[in-house]
Amino acid sequence: MPKPDTDETTRRKILVRIREERTTERFSQEELAKEISITRMALANYEQGVSKLPFEIGMAICRRLDLSPRWLATGVGEKRPFVTPEQLGLNADQMKLPKRKVDFFLGFKQIVEEPLKLWEGSQSKDEWLKQMLAGGPEKLAMRLSIAELEQTVITSLCSAVASGHSDMKAAYLENVVIFARELKTRLDPKTKLTYTVES
Repeated sequence: MPKPDTDETTRRKILVRIREERTTERFSQEELAKEISITRMALANYEQGVSKLPFEIGMAICRRLDLSPRWLATGVGEKRPFVTPEQLGLNADQMKLPKRKVDFFLGFKQIVEEPLKLWEGSQSKDEWLKQMLAGGPEKLAMRLSIAELEQTVITSLCSAVASGHSDMKAAYLENVVIFARELKTRLDPKTKLTYTVES
């Protein structure tokens, strides 16, 4: 039986998830650092475990990469979407931590975990999907990993086959094209897909 992760192992896994998601979204360290108003060196130090990842920086990364704080902190649950403190009913004072910097994992446990659990329990699948697709399927496709893209292509194809309505079938097939094009670009960046869907 595997031993449960120690806090140190959990923190190392957070850094791995940040690196993987940053590269999935095609951000260089410099680009992501600029987006969240820190230096490239600071981000490099966080990713390599040289410096502890502060709570506020971890939340800024979640916001920019559209990641669930629970998924980033624990690897458990849905990867997306990012839920704002306002959606969780947390005000600026509640998001503040003591003067000494608290790291992301501890801050998540102390401040965000319970409100996020309550928020998730109150949302329907339709609400989740609506938030996930904000900005359109093209934007969503760029945020997904290769494994997620593969799964989404299969799910959309199955939905298209099962759908009895021509409009819905066309919409599902259009999503297949969008996600398959992004998948092809990731697997072979030199080749471009140029096919279209006929309704």
